[in-house]
Amino acid sequence: MSDGGTPPISSSVGSVNAGTSSGAADPENEIIDDKTPFRKFVKKIQKQQGGGCWRWQCNFCKLYYNGSYTRVRGHLLKEGTTGVAVCNKVTPHAFTAMSKLVKECKERLMNAAPRHVPLPSSRQQGGSSSTSSYGMSYHAYTQAPTTSDGGKKRKTAAGFIENAFQNSAREQCDGEVARMYYTGGLSFNLARNPHYRNSYIRVSTLSGYIPPDYNALRTTLLAKERKNIEQHLEPIKITWKDKGVSLCSDGWSDAQRRSLINVIATCESGPMMLKAINCEGEFKDHSMIADLIIDSIKEVGWENVVQVVTDNGPVCSKVGALIASKYPTIFWTPCVVHTLNLDVKNICTPPLVASNADVFDACCWI
Repeated sequence: MSDGGTPPISSSVGSVNAGTSSGAADPENEIIDDKTPFRKFVKKIQKQQGGGCWRWQCNFCKLYYNGSYTRVRGHLLKEGTTGVAVCNKVTPHAFTAMSKLVKECKERLMNAAPRHVPLPSSRQQGGSSSTSSYGMSYHAYTQAPTTSDGGKKRKTAAGFIENAFQNSAREQCDGEVARMYYTGGLSFNLARNPHYRNSYIRVSTLSGYIPPDYNALRTTLLAKERKNIEQHLEPIKITWKDKGVSLCSDGWSDAQRRSLINVIATCESGPMMLKAINCEGEFKDHSMIADLIIDSIKEVGWENVVQVVTDNGPVCSKVGALIASKYPTIFWTPCVVHTLNLDVKNICTPPLVASNADVFDACCWI
């Protein structure tokens, strides 16, 4: 079985071709897609405009047609309801074999489809106490069911309390949220995000609310949020002309180990992230880094930039020289924290302690 549920052609397909002499596709060297098995028995000629429509030729009757896979199926299975003529060259034996092929493909797709797993419930735990989010154990209120004179069962105290607190519904909702984390590979730290809890609090007041779908999150809502953030950052940008800006840049790696370079504009009014560039697979020499920082200088306005701050590695030293040569009013400043870090490493690294014994004795408190 190959990925995507497309196993090698079964014996039933061989029967299709064995029962025809009209040059149907050879099943020995090809693989059938379980979702579109009948594409084996037609030849694609040319892609048509719109959807998945093709101009294709039937391997049985050798006639040409236009349409999607639905018409291919209707043509070969003689369904006669898809706007295409049925194939009169398909023999009864071939028709039976193709019908069997459809059934086999359908069964494989059903077996490969995700299966619904019921959410966990306290009732499934057999004997474990059912405790709500309020910390109340309902088994403390359980009484043996009694019957009235009319033979009807009375509700227990546990039943009344469970209905009042909607314990079962809360349990199912917790299970859905937890499963969203597990199946989506979401970080558990997301539960600490204040927007996560605030969103559920707002939803609890909106009857019938449905959360935004995939397309809304990546298009309209994203554009709306970006515009909102830019409006809130505008007061900081206005102060750049009066107070000047320092551009700080550093390289780092994200959770997926992708190499990134960020640029931050900072002034008395506060810092602002300008960009984070994905440099994965690129050679990060002084010319490439300088071009990235110069683009940020142009975005801020060179007349507003006072200095550029980077670490003091050899590559960044060349970057500073390039920027200073292009913009004489902007000077390069090596990062003080990076400088102190290198100094401490030089003092405290065990192999170098012997050669720096006097310095180490004076600075070992670090």
